[in-house]
Amino acid sequence: MRLTLVLLLSTALFAQTPSPSPSSPRPGSGQREPSGAPRTRTFKPSQADIDVLKAFVKKLEQAWNAGDPNAYVAEFIDDSEYVDRDGNVFQGRARIQEHLQKLLKGAEKGSRVAYELRNAHFVRPKVVLCSVDATLTRSKGSRPMLLRMTYVLSREKAWVFVSGQETQRR
Repeated sequence: MRLTLVLLLSTALFAQTPSPSPSSPRPGSGQREPSGAPRTRTFKPSQADIDVLKAFVKKLEQAWNAGDPNAYVAEFIDDSEYVDRDGNVFQGRARIQEHLQKLLKGAEKGSRVAYELRNAHFVRPKVVLCSVDATLTRSKGSRPMLLRMTYVLSREKAWVFVSGQETQRR
């Protein structure tokens, strides 16, 4: 999965990227913006973009809490990929939906999750890497599990889920 994310992001960053002008610093050159911040090749999102991404994450949260795997994967592309916190890789929306069906009807039945969009890095105007904090509670009184979700989303008409990975926070 890490390789898939690296390849996807590399493609997104460098495909159709114009060559820097002779006066432009090369990425990784150590040169900084006048503000002192490192130069990046990310795109500044509008507040409307951020609001739509927060709503996207909220829909995932609501689908989980409703125990509805169909709603959870509704915005996943057909060949999406997901890596769970144990490192299991699920390829394709149908396979991810099947895994969630087993999870939400079995080990995670009745669990509740709360998602919070931490960061949205626009690597292209229509490609975003989202970092989401998740708190999973399995039963009343149980210690919540803290997770970090990393999603790659793409936008054509609307944002769609391309790839994701969850990692347990300690």
